[in-house]
Amino acid sequence: MAARLDAVQNWAESFTADEPAFTIELQEALVGDGRRPVLVVSWLTDVLRRDNHHLARFRLYNIAVPTYPYNLDVIFELECTEDQASRLLGGPRKWLGPALAVVAQISDVRKAAISIEPWASGVDPQDTRIEIGAPDLFLATGTILDLMGYPFDSGDPKM
Repeated sequence: MAARLDAVQNWAESFTADEPAFTIELQEALVGDGRRPVLVVSWLTDVLRRDNHHLARFRLYNIAVPTYPYNLDVIFELECTEDQASRLLGGPRKWLGPALAVVAQISDVRKAAISIEPWASGVDPQDTRIEIGAPDLFLATGTILDLMGYPFDSGDPKM
């Protein structure tokens, strides 16, 4: 699938530095010159409709990119066809359930500006706080060109 669509398969290999990723680095890796799509192996987290367009959300954690020593946390919000949305809705719905191989044309990458996280001291269950901070969460948007489930339903996703 990735070879057929001339997708960049090794985009995550550049994230092996001793520093967390910056947005511009993910933009260069995922958007590039805008001509080649990328292969992403990730987990489906949602399917939705917005303004008469179907969208699928996938979440990539560092466990899918073993060469990256930090928590590369990317949400891919990708436009998909009605048929692709139906295929996704027909699949398993458990959290971090089977991974999907997705070839997508990424058009933009941004970093979330703030995050709100609950925090408990662990000593007193009543002692729960909310912390506001700058997360290392990226949002990539684009369009799905093709996808396959895992175990991969039509062979190796790189083929």
